[in-house]
Amino acid sequence: MTDRLLLLARGRHVGVALLGAGAAAALVVGVLAVPGPVITARPTTVEVTPVRATQSLVCGGPVLGLSRGPEPEIIAVGEPVRRSAGEGLVERAIGESDAVDGGAVIVELPAEAPADDVSATERQELDEPELRGLAVAECLPPAPTSWLVGGSTTTGRSSTIVLSNPGEVAATVDLSVWGADGPL
Repeated sequence: MTDRLLLLARGRHVGVALLGAGAAAALVVGVLAVPGPVITARPTTVEVTPVRATQSLVCGGPVLGLSRGPEPEIIAVGEPVRRSAGEGLVERAIGESDAVDGGAVIVELPAEAPADDVSATERQELDEPELRGLAVAECLPPAPTSWLVGGSTTTGRSSTIVLSNPGEVAATVDLSVWGADGPL
């Protein structure tokens, strides 16, 4: 091959390469310069006003003690004074108790009541020969888990746990008792 033909062949290759590079550059400029289709998603909106549910608080009821005699039973000592706040409240006793009559009370704020919030407390003053003092407790909403802190069974003291189910559905309870050294 002569130098002239070799030079023409190389020139053709360089020309094709330059032509390809120019086409690629034109394609990039075209893609960047020409706007593509615009897709706009418009989310649908739904205005939801939640329906207020009945709010319930459980008040523990009277202080409990043991009756005297050869076979002592748990008895309610006195009657607590209950204070509640909220318009349209309904109070009802928990249906039946295996432990004591006159036990826990449910304070409910029905969904259709005019108020939005409910709160309640119980207070009981005791001045009995073996029970003296003031007991005050907040009425709390039913909860799946609770911790009771401060029970004592040292000499001269006794502790009683009364479980109440404020709902209509049967409840299963797992009760764990812990001491200073761990589970008992």
